Amino acid sequence: MKKIICVLLLVQGGFLMAQTETVATINGKKITINPNVLNKADNGLTASNGNIQLGGALLKPSTLITTSAYTLAIQGLQAGAATDNVLVIDGNGVLKSISRASVGDNLGNHTATQGLNMNRNDIVFRDRTAANNNTFSFYKDAGALGIYNGLKGGNDLTINESTRKTSLINAQIWQGTDGVGPQPGYVATSTDTSGNIVWKAPAAVPNIVPTDNGTVIAVNGQLEIAQEIAVMMTSNFAAPNANVQAQIGNLTTVIIDNKRTYSANSTSNNFTVTGTGYYLVNINAQFFTTLGGQASNNPSMGLYCDTDAKWLALGSGDLTSRGTGNDFTTIVITAAAYLETGKTYSFRAIFPVANSGNVIRSSFYANAPVTFCSVKRIK
Repeated sequence: MKKIICVLLLVQGGFLMAQTETVATINGKKITINPNVLNKADNGLTASNGNIQLGGALLKPSTLITTSAYTLAIQGLQAGAATDNVLVIDGNGVLKSISRASVGDNLGNHTATQGLNMNRNDIVFRDRTAANNNTFSFYKDAGALGIYNGLKGGNDLTINESTRKTSLINAQIWQGTDGVGPQPGYVATSTDTSGNIVWKAPAAVPNIVPTDNGTVIAVNGQLEIAQEIAVMMTSNFAAPNANVQAQIGNLTTVIIDNKRTYSANSTSNNFTVTGTGYYLVNINAQFFTTLGGQASNNPSMGLYCDTDAKWLALGSGDLTSRGTGNDFTTIVITAAAYLETGKTYSFRAIFPVANSGNVIRSSFYANAPVTFCSVKRIK
C-alpha cells in the first residue's frame, strides 16, 4: 500500500514539474513559469518565441475601464494629415474610424443646430475666382458691425448698435424698384408695398432768369414766372376797313413782355404763349368818332385767335345815345381765355364804318394814356 501511494505522488509531482519550469533572474531570484503561457494568448495579445507582445488580432471583445483617477493616455502619437480618418465612439463606447470629409461642421450645406459664435473673431470671405485674393470681412468692434473691404483697407458699411445709424462709404444705388438706375439728383420719395425705396426725379428748377419780370405761379407742381404781356397805344389808330376784324396797330409801347413773344408795328400786332393754360385778359380802349352817335357806328374790340379765326374775348362800345357831333365810347374787358402753345393771337377791333374819323385813341384829349391791353397766365 505504501508503495502504491509513493508511486502516485511521484507521477503527480512529475506531472506538475512538466507543467512548470523554474528560471533564474539576473539578481539570482527563481521564477516558476508555465511554459504553455509562452505559446498561448487568448485575449488578442501575441505570443512569439516565448515573448508576449502587444498587437495582433483580437480574439474576443476586450474592454478597458478607466476612471477619473485611472485614465488612459497614449503618448508619442505622430502628427496626422488633413486627409486622415477620424476616431469616433459609437453609442456603446466602441471605437470606430470614419472619413474626415464626412464630419459635419454645421456650415455650408449642413443644418446648423445652434448659433455660430465667432468668439471675437472675424468672418472672412474670399473670392470664388482663385486669381482674386482680395477679401471682405464681417466683424464687430466697439459696438459697430462692419463690412471690411480688404482691397480698400476700410469699412464699406458700418451699423452702430446704439444709434442704429448706417454709414455707407462711396455708396452707389444701382437701381430703384422700377429697375432703372436713378440719375444724379434723384430722391427717395416713398416705399412700395414690399418696403423697397421708390426713386423719383427731382422737380425741375424753375425757369426764372433775372430778365423775367412777373408773378411766380405754380404750374403742375413747378414754380415759374407767369407769362405776361402788357402794351399801350403809342398814337391814335384809324379804322382801316369796315366790318373787318382788323389787327390794331400802334400798340407799340411795351410795358412787359417777359417771354419775348410779342410783336407790333403801326398796322398790326400778334403774340404766342409759351405754356398752354388760362390767361387773364384786360382791355381798356377809347373809340372816338366824328360821325356822331349812332348804333350803326358802334365799334367792338377784343382778343382774337389768328390760328382758329375766332374771338376769345370781345366787348362793344355804345354810341346810340350820343348826338351828332364828335363822340366817344370806352370799351372795358376783363375776361379769362384758354390759350395754347403753337397758336398765334392778336388784339383786334371791328369798325362798322371805314372813316378817318373813326379812331382808337392813345390818350384822352391828349392828356393821360387811355388804351391798354394785357394778357397774363393765371393757371
